[in-house]
Amino acid sequence: GNMTDALDAEAEDLFRPPDGYKETGRRIIVDSEPHAPNGLGPRDYHLPPGSYTPFARGIMNSLKAQSGKARKPTAMRVGEASISLQPPPGQVPRNQRKFIQIGARAKSQPKAKEKDEVTLDGFLLLDACHVEDPDDAVQAVLEGAGITSAVPEDLAFFTRLTHLDVGDNRLQLDRLAGLPNLQELHIDCNGIISIGLPAGGFPRLEVLNLSYNGLRAEQISNLAQLACLRELDLTGNRLSRLPANWTEFLELRKLTLDRNLIGSDEALIALGTTPYLKELSLELNRIERIPAAAVENGGVGGGGGFYFGQN
Repeated sequence: GNMTDALDAEAEDLFRPPDGYKETGRRIIVDSEPHAPNGLGPRDYHLPPGSYTPFARGIMNSLKAQSGKARKPTAMRVGEASISLQPPPGQVPRNQRKFIQIGARAKSQPKAKEKDEVTLDGFLLLDACHVEDPDDAVQAVLEGAGITSAVPEDLAFFTRLTHLDVGDNRLQLDRLAGLPNLQELHIDCNGIISIGLPAGGFPRLEVLNLSYNGLRAEQISNLAQLACLRELDLTGNRLSRLPANWTEFLELRKLTLDRNLIGSDEALIALGTTPYLKELSLELNRIERIPAAAVENGGVGGGGGFYFGQN
């Protein structure tokens, strides 16, 4: 009746995209039109504010199962067979990515062509995790998938995703900051030259691999915002200078700086300011000596695991 029409119109207003927003070619097939009880909005459906993507709309519709008239609430069906999602790549051979060994192997795939541009949205992440419900997604491998951007509104649904490998893409770090429970992130070989983290981003991130990008000392300082960061890999960034002060990296225990251009006394003395560092690797740099100031008061090498290697 009139009341139902009014409620349906209200639901459409809640999830109408802003002017200028272009939906992707993917769409969600639903059993019925969206319906929101009077006064409820995206937050009441456990949707992040501003959720207007096709993925968010699909989640809202799946919640109609609470009325007993729709499909299983976790079921999400991607339509249009002509749409080709980039599947996840084969298992990553690098042994430092230990989480890959825990779960099911990722599907094999040819690497994306350079001209391809792939967006990391909710559909692609579900596919990479081999699940239908974002709550079942725990780890994902999307190395070399041609990813250039992400949809933050979609990522906010993946509240249990703890491990993610997006190495060898063209994705910026801040685009993944909306993953609320991410603990380990490999975003090596992505051409990252700057880091701008939103307030509160990556609240539980402990392991971060930023190797083989193009970072500089000023950008590395911004990583001190990651309150839980315990392991940081900055291999192969051609770093000759480092942040002068590491005192704000309070949880950092392991730091890898292999294959850079580090050799100055200033850089080594700066590393000595890291409060609780236990393991430091500086193999294949330009270090000829360790200044006394760098090892005073338990600085460089004082934590026990200091790897000087070939220099």
